[in-house]
Amino acid sequence: MIKTIAYKRILNMGNYESKHLEITYELGEGEEPGLQISTVMEMVERKIREDQAIPIVEEIAALRHELRQLKTEHRELLEKMTDDVSSNKEGIF
Repeated sequence: MIKTIAYKRILNMGNYESKHLEITYELGEGEEPGLQISTVMEMVERKIREDQAIPIVEEIAALRHELRQLKTEHRELLEKMTDDVSSNKEGIF
């Protein structure tokens, strides 16, 4: 009978760094090991990546802001080109 569940995850952070997380769970009387194994594994996988999520979310927000700025700049340049073409056509006739 299984009494203890342990799950360890090592996550490569890059630049020769890694992060280790291990959770040990003591099964209570009548607990289903299969269900608890999945629960412990999911918890470790979620927790080990929590710190990494914040910089990614911040980078996404910054890139969205930059995209909005580029779209505005693109629209302004298209308008300027349209105005320049219209001005040149008027000067020809």
